[in-house]
Amino acid sequence: GVTASRVANAPDASAPSFTADPGMAPLAVIQIDSPLGHSYDHPAPGTVPPFPTDSTLTWAQPLGSYFGSSVWIARTEDGSSCLLLAADAKSYGQCVPADLFARGSLRVTVAYSQLTADERPPALHPDQSIAYQWQPNEDLTIVIGRDASR
Repeated sequence: GVTASRVANAPDASAPSFTADPGMAPLAVIQIDSPLGHSYDHPAPGTVPPFPTDSTLTWAQPLGSYFGSSVWIARTEDGSSCLLLAADAKSYGQCVPADLFARGSLRVTVAYSQLTADERPPALHPDQSIAYQWQPNEDLTIVIGRDASR
């Protein structure tokens, strides 16, 4: 595995919840064919960005670029699932234990103010955030809504 270092601004897993705007379709749904992301090319050694965990990564997978960030998922030796948004200036990430992941608790949000004008989707308003949510069914959805912690 790859030993990961901390992401400085990783959100707190116990932070208040995010509420997606009702009636708004997801900005994107990224289908992951398997827990290991077999439908994607494996990253070259040394190209995996640091994830917010002290545990060793057993695998990491890039899913593409969305709204100014490269989206990555990973699993650790202790069974945690991780989601990371790697951007030029900042990275946002979270790792959660298997039981929290099974309940759909793996989410990373990015506020309007943290995105440049070119990165913001047209439907995003100043009081909103984009949430990247890796679901236990293996889909990753990107939605607009409000984050109670902001």
